[in-house]
Amino acid sequence: MRKVLVLATMILFGSVGAFAATVTFADCGMSNGETFTNQCAAQNVTGHPNDYFYFDTRDTFDAMGISNTIVPGILYFTLPVFNLSMDYVLINDVIATFRIYDSGNNLLETFNDDALGGNKNATHNWAGADIARLEFFGNAGVIGVSTLRFDIQAVPEPASLVLLLAGTVLGLAARRRA
Repeated sequence: MRKVLVLATMILFGSVGAFAATVTFADCGMSNGETFTNQCAAQNVTGHPNDYFYFDTRDTFDAMGISNTIVPGILYFTLPVFNLSMDYVLINDVIATFRIYDSGNNLLETFNDDALGGNKNATHNWAGADIARLEFFGNAGVIGVSTLRFDIQAVPEPASLVLLLAGTVLGLAARRRA
């Protein structure tokens, strides 16, 4: 009986796999200056009314991304992510702070960078799980988030879980009768 439960648990949790996702905000169908809220929800990223889509050639990644009108800029992940990588742009001598939070609203990490003396294009990586929100803010310059890459766990749909659990219960009942 114990072996059957262990096997059922392995099947249940083994069916949950990870996959890599990349979000380039240009793929979300926005125009320059448009407020960014749910245009990328299908890619697991939503925004805040303070955020807007930009087109700027100083962004050497793809010249497009998300910036903010009022600090902080906030990007939400509709499902928590792990292993987050971010391409970002700092313009006009900005001193920037990036913060990531988990789904319980706990601060996981803070990262600071600056573009003193001009502009900067860079990438930063966070390793860890349950990242639910990314905030970015700074002094009078401009901060842009150009591209996000991350892993999310694919959660089985409820109907699949019901079928899996029903099969496990039936299997246990059949084994008990034998």
